[in-house]
Amino acid sequence: MYDLDLFFSSPEKKSKKTQFQCYGIDLGTTNSTVAEIVWRPGGKPSCRILEIDQATQQGQYTSPLIPSVVAILPDDQVWVGEGAKRLRTRPQEAGLLFEKNLFYETKNDMGLRKTYYRAPEPFNHASKIAGHILRFLKDSAERDLERKLDALSVTVPASFQLNQRRDTLLACEYAGLNLQDDDLLDEPTAALIDYIMATGTDKVVQPGKTSTCAVFDFGGGTCDVSVLEITGDKKSRSVLTSQIAVSRYHRLGGGDIDTSIVHEHLIPDLQKENGLEAFALSWAEKKRGLEPQLLGTAEALKIALCKQIDRLKKFGKYEEEKAKVAAKQPRITCQLGRRSFHLSQPNLTAAQFEKILEPFLDTDLIYARETEYRLTQSVFAPLQDALDRADKKPEEIDFCLMVGGSSLIPQVREAIDEYFDKSSVGFFQDAEAIQTAVARGAAWNRLFKEITGQNLIRPVLYDAIALVTKTGDPYPLVPA
Repeated sequence: MYDLDLFFSSPEKKSKKTQFQCYGIDLGTTNSTVAEIVWRPGGKPSCRILEIDQATQQGQYTSPLIPSVVAILPDDQVWVGEGAKRLRTRPQEAGLLFEKNLFYETKNDMGLRKTYYRAPEPFNHASKIAGHILRFLKDSAERDLERKLDALSVTVPASFQLNQRRDTLLACEYAGLNLQDDDLLDEPTAALIDYIMATGTDKVVQPGKTSTCAVFDFGGGTCDVSVLEITGDKKSRSVLTSQIAVSRYHRLGGGDIDTSIVHEHLIPDLQKENGLEAFALSWAEKKRGLEPQLLGTAEALKIALCKQIDRLKKFGKYEEEKAKVAAKQPRITCQLGRRSFHLSQPNLTAAQFEKILEPFLDTDLIYARETEYRLTQSVFAPLQDALDRADKKPEEIDFCLMVGGSSLIPQVREAIDEYFDKSSVGFFQDAEAIQTAVARGAAWNRLFKEITGQNLIRPVLYDAIALVTKTGDPYPLVPA
């Protein structure tokens, strides 16, 4: 399935190892994953996503997707993954408070001077939470594999700035991982590497030609876009890739859609069912109390609804069946102090979901709009930003790769396909592959580095470096 000649035919092979064992970690906002590649020169490589055991109140849970959630239990146990995520829906049962002993989506705080002042010292910063997640992944993988994770790459959003990358390296240090700056790989780049390794170059570039490729990575907490130039070798099937632009950091993801479902649909339904007036609950009760308990239900409704919509669209029956399409979840009880509120039948219809999605797919909503409860911004903001920085128009893009769990939303796929109407749009065929591609790409990159001593994608300076003079004019030092 995997053809090393796609990338490995042209560079000089410097390593004399007889076997390579390389790893990639996708440190995600919502979920994290670990990939392993084992290769003996002359043979075929094996690439797989490791399944990690995670503690829950119901017993051990094993999955390749590890929720990036950390919980400190009353007995001082630290849970990472599925068990901590489930406790988020019932925080009061375990005495949990957000940013005190329960942490999620902290990747959005990387690079900031924000301190979780109520948390114990080893948990009081986003880099430390990331360190706990990385250590959990590292220890679990090493225990199962019975060997050290020596050759490793960790991914970051392409739009991460220096301070955010510094915090990621600090998190690696907390986890006992000795990584350097060039061991961090941009997430869209990693996804493209895996796509080429898995499917070949035919859809991306032709021999002897250069194609411009956009990678649209819409995950749980960030919407990241890279623009790359890919050149196909005339004599071989290998490619040479360089990155020419990335979007600025956009804290926009599927989690924002979940939050919109909570505040626009679930909380109003809960208030109505429990006889509460529109303004009976305070901001803190909605945002800090109800939102964490309802996010899991909102995500489950979204996923179930998207599966139904996708299936109907494939058979061309969505429009005629839309009025009947709805997703339901089991009864949920929310606690606010000593008060209990019931939502007997959480549900979401296709029409309601489309209304929620409207601002996220609006080509004119380029700037972020923040309400008291959530952030709303169009996915076209990072897309347009990256294209502007690359000095490209949508029709000049030859191929667009869609990755990230939120790209599974059918309406998002259709909107991107329409935006790049003259381009080829590709994506992985199954949901798990979409969510694990970044970790696999990081492992492929590390294998390339182990063999050649260099990263697979050539680094590019996206913004010029200049000094601001006394007159206020920039004095260029290094051009973009």
